[in-house]
Amino acid sequence: MAAAPRSNMDEPAKANARLSSEFRSSRFDQGSSRMVKVIIQYKQPVFAAQEVPGERDMKNQGARLHTRFSSIRAVVMSVPAWMIPQIAKNPNVAYVTPDRAVQMSSGDE
Repeated sequence: MAAAPRSNMDEPAKANARLSSEFRSSRFDQGSSRMVKVIIQYKQPVFAAQEVPGERDMKNQGARLHTRFSSIRAVVMSVPAWMIPQIAKNPNVAYVTPDRAVQMSSGDE
């Protein structure tokens, strides 16, 4: 049986690709302890009554869970800014983005 193909991307590049552009920006202070509300999307299903991979460790380091969204395999958490690059290194994480404010627009525009 043939071996699985290896990725040309190294681990730091893979982790960086899992971060939204706001978190990759040089203006984002990754060393800060300021709390940031984020959406963490996972590669596997997220269940309402089950912790996601790494959740307990994140909570032990100051993160707070807000919501689980099983339909999009994601959780909303407030985490210290310094933790965001660490979350992206988790191979179970698909993407990390800020929980941005959204509003509906009318279809008349």
